[in-house]
Amino acid sequence: MEELQKRILQDGVVLSSNILKVNSFINHQVDPLLMDSCGKALADHFTQYGPTKVLTAQTSGVAPAQATAFHLGVPYVFARESKPITLSGHSVLEARSRSYTKNKDIVLYAAAEFIQSNDKILIVDDFLASGTTAEALHSMCKQAGAEVIGMGFLVEKNFQGGRQTIHKDIPEFDMSRVVSLAIVGSLDDKNKRVILSDQDNLQQSVNSLIPTVKRECHSRNS
Repeated sequence: MEELQKRILQDGVVLSSNILKVNSFINHQVDPLLMDSCGKALADHFTQYGPTKVLTAQTSGVAPAQATAFHLGVPYVFARESKPITLSGHSVLEARSRSYTKNKDIVLYAAAEFIQSNDKILIVDDFLASGTTAEALHSMCKQAGAEVIGMGFLVEKNFQGGRQTIHKDIPEFDMSRVVSLAIVGSLDDKNKRVILSDQDNLQQSVNSLIPTVKRECHSRNS
């Protein structure tokens, strides 16, 4: 998505070779017009699969999830990083994830009543980095018996292997339904520069993993 890519190049701050700061327009201060455009782009892409709900993780996933859900005309659910008292006595879905920016393991929680077996879930988040949050959200849907029809991200740091991790750990998932609006190929810490990549080249690199993944799945099932 050109609008988001330009904004990343203009206002994104390279803190290190692994960390891109987008606090001024995505995940601290939020540009509502940009977020609305991002939500519409994700909604336009995934509406063909008939999602009934959008699922994300608090806190930075809420803005893109809300915008996407708005344009799809469906509710959105956000998994919490703590278990509130309001969930006491209720059936709860939970899954473990790893926060790269916080450098710690976290457990995500969501009320089971909001993710049903007949739901078609679109997972949305601000970043795809290591892939652990996306996998945790996918695990919640699997616990509920719901179908995950796609995963949409604003920014993907493909050098951190999240897409490959999802492909390896959830081999049955159609990787053509993992979509990122902007893909960062690398972060030049020395020159404080963001190098963007493109979706087609990324998909080709993932497709090259398919024989390996199939061999690994076969060996586990043998």
